[in-house]
Amino acid sequence: MTADNKLIMYGDKEFFKNVNFLQENFNVHKPIYRYMDVDSAINFLQTRSLTFVEPSSWYDPFEKRFYNADFSQIPNFSKPKIFASCFTSKPTNEAAWVMYSYFKSGLASKSIRFEFNPTLLYHMLDEFGKMNKVKIIVSNVNYSLTEQTIKALHKTTCKHHLQYFNNFNDDKFVNLMLIKRKAFEYEKEIRIFIIPTSETPEEIVQVFDNIDKLKLVGDNIILTNLIKSIMISPNCTPLETQMIEKQIQDITQGAIKCRQSKLYSSFDPIIIEQ
Repeated sequence: MTADNKLIMYGDKEFFKNVNFLQENFNVHKPIYRYMDVDSAINFLQTRSLTFVEPSSWYDPFEKRFYNADFSQIPNFSKPKIFASCFTSKPTNEAAWVMYSYFKSGLASKSIRFEFNPTLLYHMLDEFGKMNKVKIIVSNVNYSLTEQTIKALHKTTCKHHLQYFNNFNDDKFVNLMLIKRKAFEYEKEIRIFIIPTSETPEEIVQVFDNIDKLKLVGDNIILTNLIKSIMISPNCTPLETQMIEKQIQDITQGAIKCRQSKLYSSFDPIIIEQ
């Protein structure tokens, strides 16, 4: 029996001993997606490596404000170094097609969406956590707070302060990394965190510090089993789509089919009637 088949049979949260799912009702079978710019997507396929970064490098200042905060007044707490990768449970997200390549031009300004086999992805994380003595946390993002509340949350006068800072520890610190403004609730984001421990091999920590990439897709995992589908940005021209498809087919030897998003397919040239 292959690992993939075994996961279909036993793919409940309890099966992943080294992955901590923060929500009791987190569905490990629910499809999970990740958007990338073209260069990052091709690099992922070539290197079989997923990128994890420190929250300090996140673009949105509201999301990284707590990671960059001064915790010196919190007793018996030392801020851990954590690394995160962002996914989504939403299959169609117009904003995501733009956000991952906003500052680029040409073919590099286009995006690709990967649909992952969720149980196989969590199995990979589970194995990585066990082998490298790191903590793995998976959670839906918290969109319950308004912008004003997030700005005031660090103050004892905020009515939500105790909920987030009472008996503060590493788990509550991660909860702060899951806060995102309510206006972005449409993203349905899922965040995966890797937290080195005192037992983590130094070479793994250095990988994070130097290049922020980890080869989570082991050589024993067939890439075509991990990736269920590949979708190309809806704003690509036919030529751009063909060029991206060729790169993907060359790497995967045609084993993973890809198609262009039909998000804008109904916007053909129109004739204004009078």
